[in-house]
Order: sequence, then C-alpha cells, then structure tokens
Amino acid sequence: MANTNSPFGLRPLGINGAAQPTFQLGTAKIAAGNATVIARGSLLIRLNTGYVTLWTAAQPVSYAVGVFWGAKYLSTALGRTTQNTFWPGNDSASDATAYFIPFTFPTPMFVIQANAAPITFASIGLNADIVVGTDTIKGALGVSGATLNSTPAVTATLPFRIEGLWSDYAPAGTPGTDNTSNYNLVVVSANTQQQTGI
Repeated sequence: MANTNSPFGLRPLGINGAAQPTFQLGTAKIAAGNATVIARGSLLIRLNTGYVTLWTAAQPVSYAVGVFWGAKYLSTALGRTTQNTFWPGNDSASDATAYFIPFTFPTPMFVIQANAAPITFASIGLNADIVVGTDTIKGALGVSGATLNSTPAVTATLPFRIEGLWSDYAPAGTPGTDNTSNYNLVVVSANTQQQTGI
C-alpha cells in the first residue's frame, strides 16, 4: 500500500534499549514578538539572543535545542495563561515558555516522514537535514510540517542520523511502511556528536 503524504514532525519513539519513550522535558523562552507558528514535533534552534525558534534548514546540529512539545504563554485573546501543543505566533504580549524533548545522552529516537523519495535500507547510518514545511494549528492541536530530507549524506553537521525504517518496528501494511514509495517513515536520532555518515 502506497504511503500517504501526511507530515507530523518528529514523534518520539524511545531510547535504544528502553521500554518506553519517557523523557524529561527541557524549557526555553520564545520571544513575545516571534510571529512564527511552532507546532509539536518541530525542531527548535537556539538564537544568539538566548531565545529559541523554529529550525531553518542547513543549520549546524550544534544549534539544535530539541523537539518542541508545547508552550505556556499569556494569551491576549483569552486573557489568561494557557498551555498548548503549539506556539501561535501572535497571541501573547510577553515571552512564552517552550517545552521540548532535549537531545541529551542517551539520545532519543524519533519517527519522521521522508519528504519525497523513499529512504531505503541502504541509507541507514547516513545523516539528513530537516525540511521545515508549514506548521499549522488545527482546532486545539498544533501539527508540525517537518519532514526528513530524502537525500541523505555523509555530512557531519546534518542534524539527524538515520537509525532504521519504520517498517522494522510496525506491522506490514501500517501507514509509512512501504519503503518503495514516497513518504515512507524513518527512525532517526539527533546527530549531536556530529559524526560523519557511513
């Protein structure tokens, strides 16, 4: 069955050898004037101002903070503090607290959709960049548009290492397990050691 083009960003899978994906969340600040929508599952980057924001392609992995998981902010529309799976980009007059899954050791693994051509078994051990896409707010949920660049490389500064394919974890026929068609799902970990792909 062909895969569906339905990005969701980076979804935590767990840590090698761990029973379940449990992580202590880190915190950082999003500037009140940041007009960029950031949704759960998107990669965060540290700015030289001390704040964090949505990742932009071709940045060194050393700038990556972790995977955005939600935000707490004073909503001007609601007139109270709220906590959501997204940062709306236009509803706060003060800085927000971002919650994220940090890239600490042992490095967590994530599932992410390939952005176009299928990533194959031969790509395991290579590195890849994030294609940011468009984060959206659907009802009360934030949906990340992030996908994995379908052209893996050996470049050490790329933010993620391909650890495996979703078909190795999920039953055959599950969405994203067709490794011969576009948009298959891939298991990655943060390339925090900036290792060259193999």
